[in-house]
Amino acid sequence: SLEGFEIVASVPAALTVDRAAAAALFRTELQRYLVLPFYRTMLEQSGFTADVQAFDRAPGPHAVSDRLVAALGGIGDFRTVSAFVTAYREAGVTLPAVRPIGFPDAPHYPPTVEAAVAA
Repeated sequence: SLEGFEIVASVPAALTVDRAAAAALFRTELQRYLVLPFYRTMLEQSGFTADVQAFDRAPGPHAVSDRLVAALGGIGDFRTVSAFVTAYREAGVTLPAVRPIGFPDAPHYPPTVEAAVAA
């Protein structure tokens, strides 16, 4: 039984009006995962085989698909980020660890942290 245990998952998010800039930062993060065997296998088994294969043809942040970015990160306005966190909760996560995409100097970093704290 998992009673008494928290189920924690890292939830990448960016509360921003500049969706393109946040997605570009996230693509840079995701490219690192696309070269690691464990994550590649997990992504392929999760229905992203075509996305992994497309990345392999021309590796780099530009080759990370919009589909992967949308599936793996909550990027956009408050409603978008909130819905993304809710999806994690509905999948069984009891303690979503919202983490801003990118580094603290990213413009969306402070509002994302503030929104996560307020939620």
